[in-house]
Amino acid sequence: MGFKGNPVRLLVIPGLHDSGPAHWQTWLQGQFGRRALRVEQDDWADPDLGRWAQRIELTLARHPHARWVAVAHSFGCLALLRYLAQGGEDVRSALLVAPADPTKFAVAGKLPQASLAIPSVLIGFFTIDGMLFGDYFLDAIYIGHNHHALVEMREEFHGAFMMAL
Repeated sequence: MGFKGNPVRLLVIPGLHDSGPAHWQTWLQGQFGRRALRVEQDDWADPDLGRWAQRIELTLARHPHARWVAVAHSFGCLALLRYLAQGGEDVRSALLVAPADPTKFAVAGKLPQASLAIPSVLIGFFTIDGMLFGDYFLDAIYIGHNHHALVEMREEFHGAFMMAL
């Protein structure tokens, strides 16, 4: 898979405390090998939105002319949104998984309140509620934890799959 002849590059953007060796982001990064790059933070325990977004910019600046698919998790999602709102153009599409609640970190006002200009997928559960503001997720389909489809799936599935629900 590629964009206009360039191979897909994967940009991994972990959340608080990074993603350890058993985390799904680390596994995914391993699947892409040298075509994957992880954004490293100076302090994984300090969720400073501006610094985290700047680290994304600095990481991508080391690889000019590359086109990236970003895979962000938790607070990394918020950092990616901030980076994109500041004009980040190297990211061509994004997967946002379990975004952190922006109100918990007092950063809701620093995030864009308009639709993304790139194709994106948001996967979340309870944390999605705090993200549904403005027109940012205008076409989002919200399914509450007591939706009949989730109740039926909880009865049928257990283990790691259930954790993904």
